[in-house]
Amino acid sequence: MTNVKPSSKPSSFGSRLREERDRLQLSQAELASTGGVARTTQHIYEADVRAPDVDYLEAVRQVGVDVVYLLLGERRVQTSKGMLVLSREALARIFDFVLEAGRDSDGDPFPRERLQDMFLTLCAFCSSAQGEKADPKALWSSLGQSTGT
Repeated sequence: MTNVKPSSKPSSFGSRLREERDRLQLSQAELASTGGVARTTQHIYEADVRAPDVDYLEAVRQVGVDVVYLLLGERRVQTSKGMLVLSREALARIFDFVLEAGRDSDGDPFPRERLQDMFLTLCAFCSSAQGEKADPKALWSSLGQSTGT
């Protein structure tokens, strides 16, 4: 995994590329192959010596690399109302909340699918709350449905 703390935004393109590669659990050689470059070229990209071209970005996007994050340093979350841009810090806070709150009455963590549902529900709630008065009761109801409680 990367050494970047969850609440800090990696400052360079290369560090974000490395973070994405780690997130996808790919080696430099695997991502390089996907992008159509040599492993040494992948290393050069991650070291911020040189930037990749558009063909590379299009290729790595096909395996799940968040190209918007690479370029802008912002995560995009798909919601039912379209795209929502959340800062890395906001996503980290939502994630931390889900890890803390996503436990059963015995204190055991919910299954991964339930945690993911909680995370997506909270992200969607943030999207619908933009420009509107947020309804906490609706949020708790949605969370209850996503966790089966």
